[in-house]
Amino acid sequence: LTIGKGPFTDTYKSDVKYNKAEDTIFVTNIDGPLNYLKNNWKFIEKDNLTEVHFYVDFEIKNKFLNIVMASSFQYGLDKIADAFQRRAEEL
Repeated sequence: LTIGKGPFTDTYKSDVKYNKAEDTIFVTNIDGPLNYLKNNWKFIEKDNLTEVHFYVDFEIKNKFLNIVMASSFQYGLDKIADAFQRRAEEL
């Protein structure tokens, strides 16, 4: 994944593990611009619907980029969540 804006971009690698028995996904960073990444997904079936619990915590090594990303992260996360929901409704 390549993250950033304008001249401040970098590519990182992550470890993604899916636990089928618990319907969870765990993501951590391996290499790249992050000091750390903790990202968890939990899928819960309820009344013929799927409830998705999402948690993410991260810090970017570049302090300036970390400030820029932190200030716009919620906007980006909302766009991702909206796209995820639209696609789920289409399916």
